[in-house]
Amino acid sequence: VIAAGWRETDDQRLHRLMRGQHHLPPFSDPQLAGLRLELHTAMLAPDHPFNWSMEQVWPLATPAGAPFAGASVLPLPQTLLHSAVHFAWQHSMTFGAWRTFRGVALMLREPGWQWTPFVELAQRTRARTACYWTLRLTERLCGVGVPREILNALAPPNAAWVMRALDRHFIAQL
Repeated sequence: VIAAGWRETDDQRLHRLMRGQHHLPPFSDPQLAGLRLELHTAMLAPDHPFNWSMEQVWPLATPAGAPFAGASVLPLPQTLLHSAVHFAWQHSMTFGAWRTFRGVALMLREPGWQWTPFVELAQRTRARTACYWTLRLTERLCGVGVPREILNALAPPNAAWVMRALDRHFIAQL
């Protein structure tokens, strides 16, 4: 990463905060202000509530091509699940929204995208709610098409008026 031009943060507070966590302190790109790179040592924080472990994830990864040789790439359903959990659970839907929505939009446009494996993965890993809100907000704020039956399959079992109130709340905090 350093050899590719990224800079390690010199913020010692961040280094202390990230010790023992699931990724290193973010690296920055000196060419593009605000662009950050997180190198993960695990998919999620150690205290996560999801039924998703590194032992389940790594066998699915494939080697990345140039210029990312040496990195591993997950299949799209796992990548989307990670994006949703990262945004909705780890960042409490308050940070990283627009990059998440852009990533979701790009993943859903990939040739061969299929909803069924993703919904099954979200259900199996107990990440339905994180996936629902990430997809719902992506649809609502960016106009990305998510089939109604997919949102229904992922939606938490709340009354319609509660869901509308949560929708407004999450949008307002962005």
